[in-house]
Amino acid sequence: MKRFFYWFLLKFLTISHRKEIYFYPNSDSFSRFLVPFITLWLYWSCSPVQFNVGKDHHVTNHQPVNAPPSNSENHLLHPAPDFEAPTWYLLKEETYQKKRRIFQTEQESLEKNKTTLHFQVYDAQNRPVHRLQSTDFLIWESDVPINQFDFDSNLQIKTKVVDIVFAVDVTGSMKPTIDSAKQHLIRFIENTRNKGYHTRMCTLTFGDYTVKNCGRFYNNNIFDPTSDAEVKELMNEINSLKAITGPQNPGGQDFNENPMGALIDASKAPWGTQNLRYVILITDDGFLYSPDNQGSIGKKAPYMHQVQEAIQTSNMKIFAITPSLPGYNLPFTVREKGTKVTYPSIVDMSGGKHYDFNDFIAKKISLDQVLSEILVDATTSYQISFFADELRFAHIPLKQRKIRIEPHPKHTALKIVNLAISSNLPSGRAEYKKSWKISDYEVLPNSIKVTVNGIDVTAVTHWRENTIYFSQPPAPGSKIQVTFLYANSRLNFDLLPIFWNLEVTPSDLLLFVNGQTLSRSHYQIVHPEPGTTTLYFNDSLFTDEQYFINQLEKIELKVFLRK
Repeated sequence: MKRFFYWFLLKFLTISHRKEIYFYPNSDSFSRFLVPFITLWLYWSCSPVQFNVGKDHHVTNHQPVNAPPSNSENHLLHPAPDFEAPTWYLLKEETYQKKRRIFQTEQESLEKNKTTLHFQVYDAQNRPVHRLQSTDFLIWESDVPINQFDFDSNLQIKTKVVDIVFAVDVTGSMKPTIDSAKQHLIRFIENTRNKGYHTRMCTLTFGDYTVKNCGRFYNNNIFDPTSDAEVKELMNEINSLKAITGPQNPGGQDFNENPMGALIDASKAPWGTQNLRYVILITDDGFLYSPDNQGSIGKKAPYMHQVQEAIQTSNMKIFAITPSLPGYNLPFTVREKGTKVTYPSIVDMSGGKHYDFNDFIAKKISLDQVLSEILVDATTSYQISFFADELRFAHIPLKQRKIRIEPHPKHTALKIVNLAISSNLPSGRAEYKKSWKISDYEVLPNSIKVTVNGIDVTAVTHWRENTIYFSQPPAPGSKIQVTFLYANSRLNFDLLPIFWNLEVTPSDLLLFVNGQTLSRSHYQIVHPEPGTTTLYFNDSLFTDEQYFINQLEKIELKVFLRK
């Protein structure tokens, strides 16, 4: 009605003043011009509908029902013609939080390196001293005081029966050594009787094979008169030892002998059930072994695992007078069944001791010393044991450690004698770990936080090649946790593919990430089976700064479907 009224008014005025609508300078003419102009302006401004002057002339102030918000910058939502816009509904809405990744581990608890000191204490008149207490001794390792130790005091010297197998190489090259050793052995038998020690001994000889086995121990006990006859038999047997030369030489055509086979035979000796067991092994050469150095005996050459099993089963200690070679006093590596295997030396396997054969020939050491150390190992007045410092000394081989014990200064006249130091790990314990690789992917170094047993220790660590390094290894059993973010933002979010049991096309979907319309270049839509749809996100989404993924702690995803 209003439109009709204004149209009529405009028509009337323009007709009424048609001849006068000219631009005259007088005021009356000017007013006649303004009247239709003002009327037309009133008509336009008061109209409830505005018209688009263009091709389509569509009314555009109507929005689709339930349409998702459009992005004014990307213009990816194109409104449909008036009253024909589709209805969109929310298919999926999800928030993905940025997750700090966690690496957790625990410092292993290795076997402790228990170190034991056997010794006796004599006064100024060389008489044994008893009834001393733990406070009467001071102990150091590398000048570090050892205050925590176990102390065993005996009112009388412990005396145990000691079984000794004397295993000696009797090939031709050993002639001078055997002649000297026989005298030492006979003197040892006499000395042990005079000092009241109870020993049993037998001999075993070998070359490429065992020439004489240890089938019987001869008893040497001064408190048992019936053992006198056995001692004489033992001395006669020792005196009969000789190196074999000529065609009967058991060394064969190869250079090495078979001391490892002799040890396997010694392990089967008739040891006393409760007796301490020792083997004194003497040879001037290397050894045959399978599979790489079988020599003239072929498959009869033993494998090192057989030697190790024999030592462990018999519980015998080996005091070896041999050249310094892997297998004797150094770790020994051999290929078995196509795999490299490293074995401890025979002295480390058994907890025994090594003496260099050249020092023996040069008389820097004697068989008397070896036999005395066996007795010290078997009989003692005092025993102190402690665990080597886990971080500083436990991994060091025993022969390289600097351990000393002294009587307390208040006992100025006392002296430590027959000191013997042993360890359950004579080669040293494996070192504790100081580094862990926490990821195969690149990590943001400034995102790393490290705790040990819940305490932040980030300041005492450093980072290189996705590996965390500690300035000192964490203590055994420590719980270690490292939290971090990946350099690749995608790895910090569990943004997985989305699956639907309906088949849609890209034009049917609209995606929004952190309020921004998601470009089609950042996702893919596939149909693995008819009637199904899978949506995959591309890595490019995480590098596009438009979506603020690197700045925000979350990804807000909305997926709309066209009906």
